[in-house]
Amino acid sequence: MTGLWKIAVIAVLGALAALTVRKSVPELALTLTLTVSAVVLTLASAALTDVMAFLRRMADMAELSSELFLPVIKTVGIALVAKLAADVCRDAGQSAVASATETAGVIIALYLTLPLFSKVVDLVTSLI
Repeated sequence: MTGLWKIAVIAVLGALAALTVRKSVPELALTLTLTVSAVVLTLASAALTDVMAFLRRMADMAELSSELFLPVIKTVGIALVAKLAADVCRDAGQSAVASATETAGVIIALYLTLPLFSKVVDLVTSLI
């Protein structure tokens, strides 16, 4: 919980600083936003290690193979990266680039889940 407070304070102070600077030097505001985002993500990544360990333990208990488990984790990562990149683009006033980034994230996520779709089709075929 302490980590969340630290992240919240850094995020709010960074946002306020970016708002203050945006009118006079928009490029600096964007750089500040990117820096604050990187710091926040770095602080949050400490919890990600524990989350990944928990998910691996659950996958082992459910006897899921890594070829079924890893695409799901990668898809979540792609969604997070695409969302962050799109938000930064929107913040910079580039909504078309943001939309393209989100679309690219969806396409790549679909590509990564093709092995899962293949396994589902194989399972359904074997049941018929």
